[in-house]
Amino acid sequence: MKFIEPVSLASAALISSTIAEADYPAWDVATSYTVGARVIKTATHRVYESVKADNLGHDPATDKTAEWWVDVGPTNRWAMFDASVGSVSSVAGALTVVLEPGIISALALLDIAGTAVHVVMESGGATVYDKTFDIADDAELLDWWMYFFGPITPATTLIVTDLPPFHAGRLTVSITPAGGSAACGTLAVGELVEVGDVEWGARIGVTDYSRKETDEWGVTSVTERGYAKRLEPSVEIRKTAVDYVARRFAAIRARPVVWIGVPDYESTVIYGWLRDWGIAISYPTFSVAQLTIEGLT
Repeated sequence: MKFIEPVSLASAALISSTIAEADYPAWDVATSYTVGARVIKTATHRVYESVKADNLGHDPATDKTAEWWVDVGPTNRWAMFDASVGSVSSVAGALTVVLEPGIISALALLDIAGTAVHVVMESGGATVYDKTFDIADDAELLDWWMYFFGPITPATTLIVTDLPPFHAGRLTVSITPAGGSAACGTLAVGELVEVGDVEWGARIGVTDYSRKETDEWGVTSVTERGYAKRLEPSVEIRKTAVDYVARRFAAIRARPVVWIGVPDYESTVIYGWLRDWGIAISYPTFSVAQLTIEGLT
């Protein structure tokens, strides 16, 4: 069990991107906006929608009462960097970003759409890391029917845990398009933290926020809503690491991080928060932590 504690990326950390920040016109203080008009602010990298007519001179980033504007979400360029799994950055052609995030040792890409990912780290003009990861299709062929007629199921998650931690490193991530376009839901970089070994019996699942309602005539309807992934592992932590792990757990309280549960099980990779945890000092050489990890919707 490991987790990546993401660093917050300021505007200056994104050196370049193949996605232009031009979803809608930039907000203009001298323009009067109608109901439903949308604008962006590059200072906040958000999209705003006007909720009133004759909307003149009201800054959507500073109007906190939502009287004039409503925050629709991140711009396409910055959707992959926000703390959400529901927003996706996409572009026709290759999706390439260049970052200067500071000292990092790991990278997580979630909800990828593409055929390959090329990761390059440079420091002082020299290339110190250069790898290409094939994500075209990770489906296991269970029978001949799947071989001939089963759908192609490309990998949607990539975790890179061997980045060299350079203080002034420049990271380039490029997603090769599939079907003419490429996309990424989350790009998180940060420090890789080792927790311990997951015991057999870890539970995975989802918390479904959909609703089923039955009226007085017995007619049942289902309203589909979002869901969150869930992971409930027992983790063996060696004796000398218990205090360190406890401090790290406390430090990420109420913060979303990328959890890497069991190797080779993509379903145990969750971008979420540690809802509950406890460490039992069980044995002389190691202890057992019970974790409940809930993903973001």
